Amino acid sequence: MYINTKHLQILKTIKNNQVSNLRDISDIFSLSNQHAKLYLEDIYYELFQNLSRDLKPDLIINQIKKFSNAKNILKKSQQFTKNQKIFYLIFRLVNDKKIKLSHICEDLNLTKRNLNNYLKSISNVFSLYNLTIIITNFSKKFLIF
Repeated sequence: MYINTKHLQILKTIKNNQVSNLRDISDIFSLSNQHAKLYLEDIYYELFQNLSRDLKPDLIINQIKKFSNAKNILKKSQQFTKNQKIFYLIFRLVNDKKIKLSHICEDLNLTKRNLNNYLKSISNVFSLYNLTIIITNFSKKFLIF
């Protein structure tokens, strides 16, 4: 199952009692009813490990609303796009100035090869602002710019 930020936004809206039916979700998130129903079914499946094909959307919403710890469960199965991973890397660099590459690989579930490809993309962006990335190899890799 591919859980993304839209799933989490819908979950938050449901948990905050801002929606009570499929139409509300469709309107708030500018989705067709069919797409909104698919998002609900994805959320339901991740929480209950059961398909919701026979359940009406209103019942799915009520069951999701009552489920405790739903946010943490969805976050554990959330997947990020390449651009989201690159943005996260940039954010960590700007915020922390120095990071362990092994921790980033774990955080984003990346291989070192993929991480190196992302670093090349980030280096290209940074070069526009006269910033550089330096990778050092003192016992463990750190990323500094």
